[in-house]
Amino acid sequence: IVIRVYNEQKNEEYEMLTNKKGIATLKNIEAGNYAWNVWALDDLGGWFPHIADSINISTGGVQYIPFVRGVKIVGKVYLQRDKNSPDADKKLDLSRIKITCQNSKTYTTITDNEGNFEIFVPAGKYTITMDEKILGTKFKLLQNNIEIQVDDKYSNIFIPFHIIEKPKKLKIVKPE
Repeated sequence: IVIRVYNEQKNEEYEMLTNKKGIATLKNIEAGNYAWNVWALDDLGGWFPHIADSINISTGGVQYIPFVRGVKIVGKVYLQRDKNSPDADKKLDLSRIKITCQNSKTYTTITDNEGNFEIFVPAGKYTITMDEKILGTKFKLLQNNIEIQVDDKYSNIFIPFHIIEKPKKLKIVKPE
């Protein structure tokens, strides 16, 4: 786990890496309030640090950093093809579509070939977005920038994204 403690007014910054037992030591730091961030270098399987934005460092003492289980957001990208399209029966690959879950921090994932995705996030208010740039001019996303409130009382939340193929203009010619 990486722990970053900083005070921008004093232009002080300290960064520590915990050992195998999860212990990091910071010595000879002036007492006071410091902003801090905590993040893992490895995937913790949906576990996140549950800390305030700042820490009061006084003389000596131990500061524990609790980790909480995040909420799993699962979803699917659905694609509705235009039934008049000559290749309407061909299945499109929905893999590698970027899904972003954002508040003050950004969490991203990509879809599998069926359009399914999953991502763990800590409790909070988020905007979930699908990357629309991949659609081009033939397709349209019905709803994007979905706002949700993630509470840790839920184990998972389902979010769908619906894409429709824009209808083709048909020219019907009557035989003479």
